Amino acid sequence: MMYRYEYISDLYAGAIIEHSLGSLFFKYIPYVKKMKVRTFYNIKGVYGDLSEANQLLNFNKGYYFQSLAKSPYLELGTGIENIFKILRVDFVWRLLPYRTPTNDAYYRRFGIFGSIKFAF
Repeated sequence: MMYRYEYISDLYAGAIIEHSLGSLFFKYIPYVKKMKVRTFYNIKGVYGDLSEANQLLNFNKGYYFQSLAKSPYLELGTGIENIFKILRVDFVWRLLPYRTPTNDAYYRRFGIFGSIKFAF
């Protein structure tokens, strides 16, 4: 959910935690049970800072850049995978930071993403 170039950092740490919940309630739906669809959840976060030298180079130059020094970036997701053995759908909520100081009209808090995964 993070926009490209929304935050800049020269020192950062990130983590992704993902857990599969198995078929959960899909095992009770007859034809979906045969597809072996699985559910999962994940948490993604990053915390970073920008050195003073890079702040002087990048801030107040006509572009609005931010650093993650005040608040970490955090998002929470859930979804369904193994749809037809290769498809995955993610539902993602942005938790932190709460708002951006720029134009909030274009600020997303929720997104739906699809992907293809080949596993042998």
